[in-house]
Amino acid sequence: MKNTFRKLRGKKDNEEGNRRESNDARTQSGLTIQNFTRIFPCSETTSSSPSTGRLSGQGSVPFEQLAALLAAPASSTTVEEAKDLCKIPLPPLCAVCCNFDPYRTPPDHDESEGPRSWARTEYNIPESIPVGKISIQKSEDLIESAKRGCFYCSMVFAALGAVSPGWDSEKSFIHIFLAAGLPVCVRLQFGVTSTVALGKEEMLELGIELEEGQVMDFVMTVGDPNKPAIDVEIYRPQVPLDQRTVACGPLPLLPDRVVWIEANQGTGIQLVEPKDLRAKYIALSYCWDPVTPDAYLTDASTFNQRKVGMLYVDLPPLIQDIVSCARKLGIEYIWIDRLCITQDDAEDVHRQTLQMGEIYGNATLTIIAPSASSENDRILVDRGTKWQAYGLALDINGIGSLTLRFRRRTHPLGKDDTGADYGKTCTRAWCWQERLLSGRTIFYTPGALKFECHCHSIWEGFGQGVTSHSWSAKLDDISHYSWTMLVEEYTSRDITPPSDRLPAVEAVMKRIERSQGWTPLWGIWSNMLVESLGWESRESEQIGMHAARMNPGRYAPTWSWASVDGHISYVSGRPVEGFGINQVVYDLELRKLNAASGLITVVGHLVLVELSCRIEADGLSETEAGEEKELKYKYEVQGVYADASGPQGFPMKPDIALKPWSGDVNGRHISTVIRVPFGEAIPEKSWNADCLCLLVSKSRLRCLVLFLGASLLESGVWERLGMVEGLHPGIFRNSQRQTINIG
Repeated sequence: MKNTFRKLRGKKDNEEGNRRESNDARTQSGLTIQNFTRIFPCSETTSSSPSTGRLSGQGSVPFEQLAALLAAPASSTTVEEAKDLCKIPLPPLCAVCCNFDPYRTPPDHDESEGPRSWARTEYNIPESIPVGKISIQKSEDLIESAKRGCFYCSMVFAALGAVSPGWDSEKSFIHIFLAAGLPVCVRLQFGVTSTVALGKEEMLELGIELEEGQVMDFVMTVGDPNKPAIDVEIYRPQVPLDQRTVACGPLPLLPDRVVWIEANQGTGIQLVEPKDLRAKYIALSYCWDPVTPDAYLTDASTFNQRKVGMLYVDLPPLIQDIVSCARKLGIEYIWIDRLCITQDDAEDVHRQTLQMGEIYGNATLTIIAPSASSENDRILVDRGTKWQAYGLALDINGIGSLTLRFRRRTHPLGKDDTGADYGKTCTRAWCWQERLLSGRTIFYTPGALKFECHCHSIWEGFGQGVTSHSWSAKLDDISHYSWTMLVEEYTSRDITPPSDRLPAVEAVMKRIERSQGWTPLWGIWSNMLVESLGWESRESEQIGMHAARMNPGRYAPTWSWASVDGHISYVSGRPVEGFGINQVVYDLELRKLNAASGLITVVGHLVLVELSCRIEADGLSETEAGEEKELKYKYEVQGVYADASGPQGFPMKPDIALKPWSGDVNGRHISTVIRVPFGEAIPEKSWNADCLCLLVSKSRLRCLVLFLGASLLESGVWERLGMVEGLHPGIFRNSQRQTINIG
């Protein structure tokens, strides 16, 4: 089940209603010939031809007024008469689809208390363009409207039927995204939805204050996990007006090693080590297969052989395609990590890793291969039929015909702004780095080509004159908020080995350091260290299970997200704007830091609390060794609140699995809570133990706190265990500010 806040209703509703009434009055007054760009409905019949992929429609529309104008001599008609004759009344407004008119749909506008509208999240468009979004909670409503003769609903029905045959026989709901000048996007989701209105008292229980009279619509969605959403866009095909050549600036300096594909050797391909040579080159970003003895790479045993020459037929299929692309573009050099880095030379690997910013940043073009799962897959292949475009021919009596197209979107609407999911490369942390650092990239996705630079993001097909936001441009206008979003994306990706997690992000942080002057420190920024502590391990899809793991080595201090292996989130650590919430105030003060060791000294409010872990068996699961228990873990801070039934606990989010520990450290006996070390078994019995609770930030109703346990490595040092967002600040009412060391 997925729950989302959909809309804050109350005082502003009247303003929106007045604005919609004004727009309705303007559009109902008539539409002149000069701005005749809408798709007018044909009310009688529609038909779809699966064999041709074309939808046609015929019917009558109220264009009879034009007959008198067209028949009369030009000199006999006054300007005013012509204006009156050219006004065409709009057809009846469909209550389901609003005739695809963004002026007459529920507005999806930008507000200070909410995210950007879908259109401005997806595209670079002016603020003045009207944007709407229609939510149809039951697809049956659209199907019935199509049967009643609404041509727009019939268009949606036919388009969805082409890309997902049989969709109309299952429970589903639909969203229609509208904006002037953009394609109509239809999202089909399988499942059911319902809406619950929460008032001031209900929202107060969630720690959110609403003004009197305001109501929050809470939309609950139960989706089918086996059937992901399908996005279809309906658009008018466009032809490029001209061919533009863009200057690329001075030639880049070639990396330490590159593959020369126009070599003078008989093979025509060889590894070279240029010295201070400037030339165009292509870099490749792709996913590796596991390294095997017969893997095609450069190591100590093959280094000299690669310099002598390589046969095209011996290259893996992906690299063959990259060579073909480079030759078509007239570029003589390519950089591929598996060939240009000596893989069994740790010093060379480290040296080249430090140069990734320059290697990808200086490349004339980076080719990203999402359609290839390894170097043994090709990218120059025929596309699957699911990505084909369909024709949509509209015949309008008295005027002529209008040709449209529709296709299944290769990427979900709204995902491009967060990096999107184009294939296996979007699951790899190194590819995240390579994309951010590159100046220009071409994506070979299974369904379409995409070009991205720091100014534009353009998909093959629709989009002449309309570009999307460039994800790789995030480094050009970085803020701490956007950096936390990038970290979330980065940690959601796989990386092997875990020790590469910080090195793979280092080149990106160095780029930001040069442009912003920020100082990187163990994966965060030293000038915003306190604000960066509010990360948490992303919750497991299985309630009560640990999603993150302990690293096999100590790669970062415990207060850094790089200290755990898993997907982390800043969703609780970012201040929530709007809804009447008081401004967040950071209470914690940084006094001293040791960049080399990662030890920080802070001053803040501390309280000693009891942490409990309730462990329960949740049924039995079959394994190769037989039957074993599947354990569920529930962590709570004890005795924080009290009601009529007595003291109440509050949920705590551990970074990874925790356990109690008691023993002697440097001659001192301590009892504390620690992270379960790498390789050790997780406790199977419930336990209670004391730990420290450190206040990080607070608002009037909520606060963000860290939980700390004593370090077993260094006396007087504490280590992070996890966090809680939502505790009432009153827990620190009687506490004193103290100095504490965290490592």
